[in-house]
Amino acid sequence: MEVWNSVSNAVPPFAGSEVPLTGEKCQSKHKGLKRKWKIWIRLKNISGFGIDPLTGTITAPDEVWDMEVERQPAIREFQNKLIGNITEL
Repeated sequence: MEVWNSVSNAVPPFAGSEVPLTGEKCQSKHKGLKRKWKIWIRLKNISGFGIDPLTGTITAPDEVWDMEVERQPAIREFQNKLIGNITEL
């Protein structure tokens, strides 16, 4: 936890935020982002999925989405959702 406390101290406070940033919050955010990244990488490599260059959304036929959502329900959050900073990923 000491590392996460150091991270929280190094991050400047957000303008207007009254809630202090803690090591626990930093660790939790990191875990959530890492989970999403792993799902995104998995989707990117599954046959049938692609990325629409105009919208930045992950695309696949409905039956492919349905099959993958059945395997891993967390994938649903990426359906029809813009993926920011797609070129950096």
